[in-house]
Amino acid sequence: MQVAASHAPPLTPATPPILRGATAGSGWAGGGCPRPASQTAAPGREALSPDLTARLSDTFPKGSDADAVRAALLAEGFRPTEPCRDDRRIERAGFEQRGGGVAAPYPVSAIVAWKRTETGRVEWVKGFVSYLAP
Repeated sequence: MQVAASHAPPLTPATPPILRGATAGSGWAGGGCPRPASQTAAPGREALSPDLTARLSDTFPKGSDADAVRAALLAEGFRPTEPCRDDRRIERAGFEQRGGGVAAPYPVSAIVAWKRTETGRVEWVKGFVSYLAP
């Protein structure tokens, strides 16, 4: 008896270089925004992706041009998202992928957050990654 091959739909859009092989972190998933006052006493750390955050920090160290972060992310297929409600200087961009399958690579969802200083420089940059079961 022959079993038909299962082909998962391709991942779309393609995974940008900055996200390739990035691991997900565990913890509080606030996407770079400060915790609401009602949750500040909750234990735990942010769900940072160690790989993505390191890549971002190497590319956009503290003091670099905050506009360059946005431009580079948009060039890689990220889309701007709303800044943080409690701190409008924290800007964010997201990437959402579709496709894949149970036995194939899972689609990636990512958020990059960076805090802009009064002079338009990067105060910090963070990356968050999750993989979504199709």
